[in-house]
Amino acid sequence: MDLNQFAEEFRQEVLSQCDGEDSAHFREDKFTEVMIDYLKQANEVDDGEVCYHKHDSRGEKLNGFSLSGDGECLDLFVCCFSGSVPPENIPNAEVKTQFKRLRRFFEAALDAPSRGFEDSSPVFDVAQQIHVQREELTKARLFFLTDGIVKNAELENDTVNGIEITHYIWDMEKLHRFITSGMQREVIEIDFAGEFDGAVPCVGPAD
Repeated sequence: MDLNQFAEEFRQEVLSQCDGEDSAHFREDKFTEVMIDYLKQANEVDDGEVCYHKHDSRGEKLNGFSLSGDGECLDLFVCCFSGSVPPENIPNAEVKTQFKRLRRFFEAALDAPSRGFEDSSPVFDVAQQIHVQREELTKARLFFLTDGIVKNAELENDTVNGIEITHYIWDMEKLHRFITSGMQREVIEIDFAGEFDGAVPCVGPAD
């Protein structure tokens, strides 16, 4: 299956979960949900929940999050879903902008979750969790997820408040490679009779 065929099947998978809802926000939520499931299959993350937040004037955005059981590692997700086939190229400047928006949300949550987050909104609960765990956090992993294609993005890992910040990108090319390259475990079958003229004798325990 080539990349364009894969991208079309992926697009249909996302849209099939939208139940006729065509808002960009809703489609982005479903895209986030599907991508997190694939990341779990790839053993990139243990879990993840969809939580949409966007504040243009403060330059913040969040699509999903996960906090490890020991409270030391935080995964934050930001997404860019267009539904375009063939997949569009995502400029490096846009990648950096999306990571910057995600980081601004993270820093705002560390500082004070009550600042600009409505008490009744799901994102307030997320920000509150991050704020409460700020002393225990040692690592924050920022993920940019897109159905486009990212080429040669240069990202520098650093720290904030003593917390290690790392960046990860999953685009259509990377997801396509994961699904089609046999990264998932395969059953290995060996025909001993056909290839070695007989079965291998059983080796008994040493005396």
